Amino acid sequence: MPNFTHYSQHVGSNPDKQFKSTLFQSQRLMLGLNCLEPGQSQHAHLHDDQDKFYFVVKGEGEFVVGGEKQTAGEGAVVWAAADVDHGVTNTGAKRLVLLVGIAPFPYLARKLKDPGEVVLLAGARREAELVGLERLDDLGMEIEV
Repeated sequence: MPNFTHYSQHVGSNPDKQFKSTLFQSQRLMLGLNCLEPGQSQHAHLHDDQDKFYFVVKGEGEFVVGGEKQTAGEGAVVWAAADVDHGVTNTGAKRLVLLVGIAPFPYLARKLKDPGEVVLLAGARREAELVGLERLDDLGMEIEV
């Protein structure tokens, strides 16, 4: 993964839902770009073990964090701590482009001595429980050491 990029190389759209693109990721942090067309939403959700921020690169949207609602435009930063519901709706007339950071990044698993044994890391616990994950190697996924 390169050490330098420009956000404009990651902008895109999806007519059915928000467009997401990963700029950088490590086991500790994920930086991505979320693009929402007018009227599109990222419905309220939470991350049980991760903090998240949104930086508004272009456009305007209505953000909900906890019980607080606020419209934010270019240059604004929105913070959502772990375990706090958050979401956004593009209320503007143009595409909403958001730089998003999540830490720690929700890597699902780490390989142990026994290749079939998997330990779920911070941030993946709830997601794994929702889909009944116990062993990722059965899904043919690469598991980082």
